[in-house]
Parts: sequence; structure tokens; C-alpha cells
Amino acid sequence: MASRYMRFLRSMDNLSSSEIKYLTEIDYHDHFAWVAVRDEEGVGVGRYIRTIEDPATAGSAIVVADAWQRRGMGTTC
Repeated sequence: MASRYMRFLRSMDNLSSSEIKYLTEIDYHDHFAWVAVRDEEGVGVGRYIRTIEDPATAGSAIVVADAWQRRGMGTTC
């Protein structure tokens, strides 16, 4: 739950359908995501999304699941 709060900067129990679409429909060019998996468990995700106004820039985000915090996941990137 803490990782969700830090990622979205608000309390979140569920994602809306538009949020799910935004986070899962990647095109591998303007919107790219890397998923970290260990023993079939999702442990983190990093992504970038280019800005429409300036395609040379992008917003980025990295999130590591609560159970994997402080275990070196970020240092392996």
C-alpha cells in the first residue's frame, strides 16, 4: 500500500478503467514499460511516456512493490 501511495501520491485501493488503460496499453515507442519479475511475482515496474508537446522529453516513473523495498531492487537497474 505504501508503494501505491508513493507512486500515485494519494491513497488508492482500485484503479479506474481509464487508469488501467493508460498504464497497460503501451506502444513501445512513446510509452514503454519494463517489468521486474522474480519467481513469477511482479516486484516492480519502470516506465516512460513521451510528452505530446515535446517528443524529445518524457515523464518517467519507477515503483517497487512493498515487499521488495530496501532489498536492492533499485540498484540492479
